[in-house]
Amino acid sequence: MVLSIKALQRIKARRKNLYVNIPLVTDKLALLVIDMQNVFCAQGALLETSEAREIVPNINLIAEICRSLSIPVIFIRHVTMAKGGDIKNQLLFFDQEKHADIIEQLTPGHWGCAIWDDLEVKEKDLILEKCRFSAFLPGSSQLERLLRSLEKDTIIVTGTRTNICCESTVRDAMMLDFKVIVVGDATAALDKIDHQNSLDMMGEIFADVVSAGYLVEELILRRREKN
Repeated sequence: MVLSIKALQRIKARRKNLYVNIPLVTDKLALLVIDMQNVFCAQGALLETSEAREIVPNINLIAEICRSLSIPVIFIRHVTMAKGGDIKNQLLFFDQEKHADIIEQLTPGHWGCAIWDDLEVKEKDLILEKCRFSAFLPGSSQLERLLRSLEKDTIIVTGTRTNICCESTVRDAMMLDFKVIVVGDATAALDKIDHQNSLDMMGEIFADVVSAGYLVEELILRRREKN
């Protein structure tokens, strides 16, 4: 189970079912892979989130099944531009001596900004850049416009960090009337407590939170139905 017992109890008090049961209509789905970059994933990296390395196999598996169903796979990279002017408030929460390194390593073209090598990125996959925690915040990225143009109304969210960029994106997506599915064991935070707390909050009010195993089985079923 990807949600805690406490969260399950609160959900049952609010509604009858654990899941909102967001329909997996393949023509309406898109997969998001958020911030799985060297600066977050590499051992010893500046913003290392070691748990992110553990979720790579699940992300790769989900992405491959999505491709087989013509579901867009969208890799989203967190970047900074204009010498960090677009993230000056974010930098307030880091030691000042780290500011220059963060700006440099999140600059497009820097090794830190690149997608982690263990992730399988295919030719038809899409890569977007965002400059805010939420990919849906106005001015952060072209994600909303892209999804609307592709006529997608449901997103599957994977990546890191669960409680920051993933949750920020999920909250805004739901408020923009997208249906949201979060894959609990294909997202990662700095530690398991932060990760679990974020999943619980999203599962209560913003998204269906499911396991990779559950999602993969459901997508395989859709593929069989198509064939």
